[in-house]
Amino acid sequence: MYVHHILGYHVLSLIQKASILGFPKHSAFVLDMRMAKDPARVATFLAELRDKLQGLKKEEMDLFLSYKKEDVRIGFRVILCHITSASFHR
Repeated sequence: MYVHHILGYHVLSLIQKASILGFPKHSAFVLDMRMAKDPARVATFLAELRDKLQGLKKEEMDLFLSYKKEDVRIGFRVILCHITSASFHR
């Protein structure tokens, strides 16, 4: 119980410090101290990153799809070979 009291006090202390310093939440304070400065800047960065990666995503998905098609084609040939081989051995 004592540990919970200390942790609760610590959390309240973090919230109060952020509020005193003019931040809406402790997380906004931490972002500001580290590098991002505010949550909106992080959201903008992530949106820009998402947009830049869309082209690469399409290229990689096309590449993986071509691998899959090749696997299916090879697998189909192996199945046909087994079927043909089995029919000759009867």
